[in-house]
Amino acid sequence: MKSQQAQKIPNNSLLNSEDIKTRHIQLPIAPTSTAGKLSIDVPNLSEPVTFKRLLDCLIYALAIDETVNLASVLGMAESLNNREALSFWVKNETHGIQFLDASAMFNFLVRQLDNLIFTARRA
Repeated sequence: MKSQQAQKIPNNSLLNSEDIKTRHIQLPIAPTSTAGKLSIDVPNLSEPVTFKRLLDCLIYALAIDETVNLASVLGMAESLNNREALSFWVKNETHGIQFLDASAMFNFLVRQLDNLIFTARRA
């Protein structure tokens, strides 16, 4: 029984220490491990706090500030601020798409948005 519990620990160097193995700690289900990479289940974007954090991460990752007019870049009404435009865009982009995990969703959104911003700056 103890050997089965020890095998449930993901292959992650931070979580795979001898201390954890010897105490047979069972980790929560949310994080999973594939080939040593930690992944987290797809977030529920209908939760306001989660959605706000996703928007904050996108704004930070792409260094979006007041000089970037996202409403114009995303083809939306000019009266929207960056956060509102990004909110509508994220909901539209993720609608009907099944992502494997949170990092797949975030990477997809970052690439799409980065391409749109880069194309707009070149024009």
